[in-house]
Amino acid sequence: MIISIFNREERIVIFTFKLKSIAIICFVAIVSLILGFCGIDGKNTAEIQKKMTEYMKSTYGKNFVVEKPKSTGNGGFGYVQHVAKAYPEDDKELKIAITWDKNSGEFTDTYLATKWTKQGTQEMENKLKAVYGDSFKLGTYKVYFSDKNLKDLDYKDIINKYAYRMRINITYYVFLDGNLSKEYEAQRAYRILKENFIDIDPTEELQYIFVVEYIKNGKKLEFDNLYSESTEGDGARSVDNLFKLGMLEDWIRITYTPSLKDKYPEMKNAEDVEKRFRISNNITGY
Repeated sequence: MIISIFNREERIVIFTFKLKSIAIICFVAIVSLILGFCGIDGKNTAEIQKKMTEYMKSTYGKNFVVEKPKSTGNGGFGYVQHVAKAYPEDDKELKIAITWDKNSGEFTDTYLATKWTKQGTQEMENKLKAVYGDSFKLGTYKVYFSDKNLKDLDYKDIINKYAYRMRINITYYVFLDGNLSKEYEAQRAYRILKENFIDIDPTEELQYIFVVEYIKNGKKLEFDNLYSESTEGDGARSVDNLFKLGMLEDWIRITYTPSLKDKYPEMKNAEDVEKRFRISNNITGY
């Protein structure tokens, strides 16, 4: 027979103490995780910010304004990155991100991709205007490419020489002034596609996602209001929402990537594009 050396009251006190200890340990662990994932790491913020500023100056030979960095990841798991918003002093509208990986000590940034995207957007605006007049809106034109060895080149240089290493996503909207003529619109879309995506890279290695959305006649003002009050990625501009709101007549999406070109070859003519109207042709998926 085993006799407890503690009376009932003592056992209750010990049990309560253990519960409190466990609760404290759990609380500390949870707080540690929250702090790590929420980016609270104020010890070296100023030093990291300074290093980021020096990195951008030494890499690109120009001054950048770097905001206070925030940390992501969790030190408890051995993975922390510090990310800061920034912009070049000579172009405050060019918003970029700088990342410092605490583990590897490496810096990365989005400056070149953002700069080339901005330059490409301006050029594409002019090319769309030549085809559509004022009856269009360029939603997004994004260049996915960055190479610091080419930092002194502009968009026109890289698109002509290094398209085979790039991916471009474009979405633009066409405002209809009557009923949708798929034949006519396919011809106009193919002109943009051929001149700026297909013919730009004879090696057929340029990857792209080409999207055209056709806004119904009389819906331009309603669309403009929605667009100005929303942001990219919040769902308001999605094709599903535009169709639900009665603004979208039809749309085209053409995706090209070299690894799938046998199954999904590039468009050869306007007739191929006409077959890609998704609503009227009941196209889903790829």
